[in-house]
Amino acid sequence: MERLRLFSIKKRITIANNGDILSISEEGSDVYVDVNRDISVWKGSNFPSVFYFPIDKHLLIRNYRDNAAMFAALDELVKSKKVTEAIDTIEIIGACSPVGSEKHNLKLALNRCLALRSYLRQEYLQFAERYPIKFNLIGIDKLGYDIMKEHDPPLSEKQIWDRLQYAAIRLKMKDDSYIILGSDKQKTFFYADTVKAPEIIAIQDVINVRDTVYLKSDTVYITTTEYIRDINPEKHTKDPLYLALKTNLLYDAALLPNLAVEWYMGKQWSLLVEGNWSWWTFDRPVQNRWFHRVQSAGIELRHWFKSPYPLHGHAVGIYSTIGNYDIRLFTKDEYTKGDLSYLSWSAGLSYAYSFPIARKLNLELGLSVGYVGGKYYKYDYCTIHNHWAKRATYNRKYVGPTRVGVSLVWLLGTGNKKKNKSVNNIDN
Repeated sequence: MERLRLFSIKKRITIANNGDILSISEEGSDVYVDVNRDISVWKGSNFPSVFYFPIDKHLLIRNYRDNAAMFAALDELVKSKKVTEAIDTIEIIGACSPVGSEKHNLKLALNRCLALRSYLRQEYLQFAERYPIKFNLIGIDKLGYDIMKEHDPPLSEKQIWDRLQYAAIRLKMKDDSYIILGSDKQKTFFYADTVKAPEIIAIQDVINVRDTVYLKSDTVYITTTEYIRDINPEKHTKDPLYLALKTNLLYDAALLPNLAVEWYMGKQWSLLVEGNWSWWTFDRPVQNRWFHRVQSAGIELRHWFKSPYPLHGHAVGIYSTIGNYDIRLFTKDEYTKGDLSYLSWSAGLSYAYSFPIARKLNLELGLSVGYVGGKYYKYDYCTIHNHWAKRATYNRKYVGPTRVGVSLVWLLGTGNKKKNKSVNNIDN
């Protein structure tokens, strides 16, 4: 769990819809918030009780999605003396979908928590001041994304993203149970099966955030805040390991066994090492014999675009391969020519798109364009001397598509471990 400190709130500006500034007031307080990437309000196929926000927004809109019902549930809860007398802490959770950078989404999640806190303070001032209000930032809700990918019936990517734009109120009771707003049951959080150690923060990171919430039809309250990540050099996190083992199914179908290993280095970069090997001959009279011998190895540096998880989505890269081959197929007689190269090479640009087809399996579509060079020979069988004879020598100079791939990808490593267990469950 990472710790953030909210510096003193600078100004509260009340603006009417016509643009007039109604009032400006100064406030100041230090608030600490937690960033907990290993929790979610999601469990199984159930939809949680949350306040939804439009994508990339932190405006708390009463009539957006199911928010009207949540506002009504909040009204009922505040009126319940039995509940309010047993409350220990008000906890506000903020989360986002995987669209956008982690830093941006962390800021957005914080803004959503601030918007919900502003609503509590404006509409239920005595209730909000009676109990401590704690922020629990999820930021990108990767755990919730995992769960919804297995939803039955299946949800589209857009539907998943829409359901991850939320802030939620959880009331911690004095008996350490939780009341989930909109539910009559006492529940606890849904946790991932592992809890990560706190991250090491090497630099100060100051971000301006705006606490904005529509409270009435003619007034918008805006609060400007700054927060900074606390520096704790004694704590550190072991980076997860993301690996992928893959084989090109098209090459396999062409009797060219192949294997590639891809390592995600971080910051959306990965390194791929691949190899191909075949040595096939077919029993025929020696002069009519078929050959299929290919040995090659290559390396590729890739940059992945924003996606929920490493090694998923779109990627572009640069590659280089080197190898040799001896191919003589579809022979009819000793005069059928074969191609032989002791050293050939290729380099160029690549594109790939990888998407999940099972829990630990992806399918990757790829295309490379580049230059192929090297010397190769045309040969056939010399019946006079009873041996293979080179008939011509060529220098290959080719520019264009160099390879195409439909690869089966097996996701490995500690970072690709599936989070499918819980310490404490929510039964929504």
